Amino acid sequence: MDQQNISDTFLAATLVALGFKILQVKKENPQRCVFLFETSPILETSIQEYLLGKLQVNPSLLFQSYKYVLSLLHDHEK
Repeated sequence: MDQQNISDTFLAATLVALGFKILQVKKENPQRCVFLFETSPILETSIQEYLLGKLQVNPSLLFQSYKYVLSLLHDHEK
């Protein structure tokens, strides 16, 4: 299974809001964590649309997803 490494917290939250699952959180160094997602054509398209500013996400889902991603970071620091 190929994995996509994402270090952008906002992008990770956006992908979670779209229904993608975080497989793992890895700490690369004391200042940086990486979120691992399963690579797929839909994931790649979503990332490109995000980077181009063309992606639309439900704001409520995005907020919930952002809190979830932050909780993963907080739990990983323990």
